Amino acid sequence: MRYFIAEPAGQVKNDLFFEVANFLWDSGNEVSLGKNIICNCQKMQHADYDYTISLVPNDEAVESLFNTHYKIISKYFDKIDSDGPMLILANTGIYTNALPYPHKIYNFEKLDTQALASFFDWCKRFNLFVKKK
Repeated sequence: MRYFIAEPAGQVKNDLFFEVANFLWDSGNEVSLGKNIICNCQKMQHADYDYTISLVPNDEAVESLFNTHYKIISKYFDKIDSDGPMLILANTGIYTNALPYPHKIYNFEKLDTQALASFFDWCKRFNLFVKKK
């Protein structure tokens, strides 16, 4: 699968950003990382990615999380398919629109490396976000 990971909202890239990228890459997926500065060249195509991922490490309401995700990824893509699958990593858990919208697929107390490690273990057990052999 192909994943696009946008930089964390309102922050520079941090360990969590790279933890997510490493997990997906190590699981056999293609991963593209967002950059601080977007050049004036042609923007990427949203349809080229199976999932877009953003880190929103603050305490927004669920509906706001999805709006924030669209604002974040709109920096990278000219046209965004609103039905395109997404993952949002927030302080309260991991959300997606791949199930009935909006849906929390994983819950934790705080977005940190320990919570991500637990989420990645859970993903491996259920073969989620892992390249199928």
